[in-house]
Amino acid sequence: MPTSIPDNTAAADSAPRSAEFDLRSLVWTLWKQRWLIIGMALAFLLVAIVYLVFAPLQYTAKVSMLPQQQNANLGVLGQLAGLSGTNLGSSGSNEELYAKIVMSDRILDLVLQKKWKYRDAEQPLTVFEIFDAEYPADDEAARRRAAFKVKKRLREKVLAFSRERLTGYMTLRVTIPKDPTLAAALANFLADALDEYNRDFQVEKATEQRTFIEGRLQQVEQNLHASEANLTRFMQNNRAYQTSPTLMQQHGELQREVSAQTSIWVELRRQLELAKIDENKELVSIFILDDASVPVKPSAPRRLLISCLALFFGGAFAVLLVLVREQLWSEKGRNLA
Repeated sequence: MPTSIPDNTAAADSAPRSAEFDLRSLVWTLWKQRWLIIGMALAFLLVAIVYLVFAPLQYTAKVSMLPQQQNANLGVLGQLAGLSGTNLGSSGSNEELYAKIVMSDRILDLVLQKKWKYRDAEQPLTVFEIFDAEYPADDEAARRRAAFKVKKRLREKVLAFSRERLTGYMTLRVTIPKDPTLAAALANFLADALDEYNRDFQVEKATEQRTFIEGRLQQVEQNLHASEANLTRFMQNNRAYQTSPTLMQQHGELQREVSAQTSIWVELRRQLELAKIDENKELVSIFILDDASVPVKPSAPRRLLISCLALFFGGAFAVLLVLVREQLWSEKGRNLA
């Protein structure tokens, strides 16, 4: 009896037809609910427009800078890195160190102490007044808390450092709401403060080094004079020391002490001259490539991007809502059948 072979041709033909039917059904469902999808997208767009109307404009000013190199040292960067044991062979470390210096309490305290011209204010305002932060005059603890909050806001929302991978240039960005002039003024002020900090640090370290070497040199000179005096007395009291092995040994020890102190004195004298040169040489400054100019256009909010995203997510949400509702109705119909 011949074996019957199942006919799968009908099943194979029905699969594409079923997929085509499902796609047509999906398109037809979305077409029937097109006004819901359009309305939902427009509703999201309306919410975005309301946000854009009331959101304050943010202005970003930028300063591009590069430390001038001298003898392969990077000014304050190299000095600070040497003290902390950090290797500044990569620009990434420079970026981190720049950011730490600019956002340090020493620099930000200067920003807080200065009064700034802000928008249409008749008199210059402090950063506390610009940010609407309370600054009680009679409570020291409250003033410290207020200063901490304002500096935290500056670090997190106002100041930013970045590095261009190809050129290695550093860029300081300052973002201020509503006032582009203040953004440029603050950026240039911070760049100048960073350069001044660099110069002060170099002078301070060079002076400290010279002072230390001078003090050490005076001590070594005293030791050298003392060791020479001991050798002179020994030779005066023991003119025939060469006939005694014991006296020869003592003479050798005294002679080595004088030689050692002399070598230290010579090296310290050389180091002192180098320290004096470092203290009076031309300082390594930070080279400002581009000063911050007053931004013409706001950096945020980005109206076109936000509007497009609102339309997209509104439409996507509406499509998802239609599909879920259609699926629930289909399952309910099957259950009733």
